[in-house]
Amino acid sequence: MDKVKVVICVPNLHGGGAERVALQLARGLDPQHFDARLYVHERQGTLLGMISPEMQVTFQNDKPYRRNQLPRNFLGSLDQARDADVVVGANEGRASALALVAGRLLGKPVALWLHTDWARFSQRVSWRQRLALRLYRHASAVVACSDGAARSFAGMFPQIPLRTISNGIPVAQVRRLAEEPLPPEDQALFTDPVVVTVGRLDHPKAHDLLIAAHAQLREGGHWHRLVILGEGPLRGALEDQARELGVADSVHFLGFQSNPYRYMRHATVFALSSRYEGFGLVLAEALACGLPVVSADCPSGPREVLDGGRFGMLVPPENAAELAAGIGALLADPERRKELVRISGERAQDYDISTMVDGWSRLLQVLARPPAR
Repeated sequence: MDKVKVVICVPNLHGGGAERVALQLARGLDPQHFDARLYVHERQGTLLGMISPEMQVTFQNDKPYRRNQLPRNFLGSLDQARDADVVVGANEGRASALALVAGRLLGKPVALWLHTDWARFSQRVSWRQRLALRLYRHASAVVACSDGAARSFAGMFPQIPLRTISNGIPVAQVRRLAEEPLPPEDQALFTDPVVVTVGRLDHPKAHDLLIAAHAQLREGGHWHRLVILGEGPLRGALEDQARELGVADSVHFLGFQSNPYRYMRHATVFALSSRYEGFGLVLAEALACGLPVVSADCPSGPREVLDGGRFGMLVPPENAAELAAGIGALLADPERRKELVRISGERAQDYDISTMVDGWSRLLQVLARPPAR
């Protein structure tokens, strides 16, 4: 049987979870059954280093996106779809919208991937992006990365059929990378208790609440450091907040790290403060690193990954005091931390990348070779 030709479309390779799982899917599909390639609008982003030599990747532009590039990107999408059996729009936005239009014009099946809580996120995007979501009813399949993300989207568009394929992480690779040594300049940070978080420095991730919680804990006598890994538009504002709260000496912004897992392995507690998530990929990564977790019980993601609090502590979202109480409870309870570390490995395995790839493989084969009626 011929291989299924799959083109996976993304706008760029910035360091978000959607882009990372798109790369993992392209790399994980069995080359005996699939001919997978990435189509990327711009050669931009911190994940460029994740592209391995054997991966097929086409970049449309070498510069950041400008609206006048839209026709060129559409023609590129048409070219890519023409030689594909299935087109995948890997994250919400223009790449998926153009992939959908191109695929349908050519009569090709199109699968679109949802990665966020759209009930919340739709309040922060342009009218053009909200309008594009209405076109999803024309897709051959719409896939949510979690049950929560599916419920959120279904609440907005109940007429669009959905299925869930949970996101995944390469557990063995994460654990191997976690064993790498810390850079010498950062090792001294971890001689103290450390709360670590990883994520883009923007509004949904709510680092402002985590810094406020850290300040409350410090004021209450819980000595620890807060290590923040990631970049984003709010870095300057967050650094200002730390100074204003008098904790600039104990909040450490270490920027984007290609291997955040070595930092996570040496930390005492992992904290996720998000206002909303689609899945919360970093929670599964923290579990794979054997790290006790405190997470905001925000809509979509954390409750599923932590199984209602069995594999980590859930606290009310958008509440710095509750977040501080949860972190403080774990910092003060080494036995509870030890128990969470003991059971974290088995939960991480539930979200191994192989499960996600298997789900997508079955879907792509059905879309490319629909059963005869």
